[in-house]
Amino acid sequence: RKFSVFVNYSVRRSGDACHRFADLKLSKAPLSMCVLPPVGDERTQECQVVVGSSEGPMYLVERHRVQEVSLPDGPFINFAVSSSHRLLACLSDR
Repeated sequence: RKFSVFVNYSVRRSGDACHRFADLKLSKAPLSMCVLPPVGDERTQECQVVVGSSEGPMYLVERHRVQEVSLPDGPFINFAVSSSHRLLACLSDR
């Protein structure tokens, strides 16, 4: 099944602030997702989206690609980004 990921870079407007990222193909709906803000110079970097799947791996979704990230303790049901934007906490019920 194909899922479309959209990121809106503004909470006040849409249109040109809303970007479609790469499509995600999963057998079931995602368990969770979290936006990873750009680190460093935000003008030259884009955000990424971490998506948790019931199959176990999580996925790193960018505008033009999806990368599978296999961590041993998935599936992950929630994510949280640190205030420095450098750490990602992953919650699993295992």
